[in-house]
Amino acid sequence: MNYFIVGDIHGCYHTFMELLNKYWSPENQILVQVGDMVDRGNFPAKVLNAVRDLEAKHPEAVISLMGNHERELIEHLKASTNPFWLAQGGITTVNDMKQEITDLDELLSWLKARPMFYETDHIFVSHAGISKTTNDPFDYDSCNGVLWTREPLKDLGKTQVVGHTPTHDGKPRFDPSSNTWYIDTWAYHGKGLCGAIFNEQGQMIEWHVEPTSTLDIDVQPGLRRTV
Repeated sequence: MNYFIVGDIHGCYHTFMELLNKYWSPENQILVQVGDMVDRGNFPAKVLNAVRDLEAKHPEAVISLMGNHERELIEHLKASTNPFWLAQGGITTVNDMKQEITDLDELLSWLKARPMFYETDHIFVSHAGISKTTNDPFDYDSCNGVLWTREPLKDLGKTQVVGHTPTHDGKPRFDPSSNTWYIDTWAYHGKGLCGAIFNEQGQMIEWHVEPTSTLDIDVQPGLRRTV
């Protein structure tokens, strides 16, 4: 069984569905999404619903991980406000949830159940990776944990696959020092959404970047979005 690992979607629903329709084969590929499904793109709640539907339809072949944006959304739903998250694209998600999400308690339970990593003997997938400097990589709120770090990553003796740190050129990037593939190809910034196929030995077979649909983002001329 191979792995189809998808980078940060950030609300780019049409781009995500087009990527899956073209390149994912649920019969022989496990779909792993690295987190940051929400915020910034136009349809974050539609992405959440789509991923939940895929998990229900293919319970043995779909894994969606926790990203830092899901973590911040959880805090917003628990506290009824999260100003930090709202300033990082959360307003788009709140507005879309009003249209698409009928049961916020159910959504919160599902979000809280997102695993922080997916691991086999030869591959380790997380949102941001295992940092060289971390004392506890699975601390939800640590700046050097698997949800937040942008520090150099540790060589785990297996392939790491991460999102979170965008590659900026719209292509996945390999770091041989830590045996890590970075696959956040900046979908919400208009570059495209990456789906990379790995075999059971943790080797990348091929990668595809679906160009970001113009339906998914609103970028005015001259406007540069921040990470």
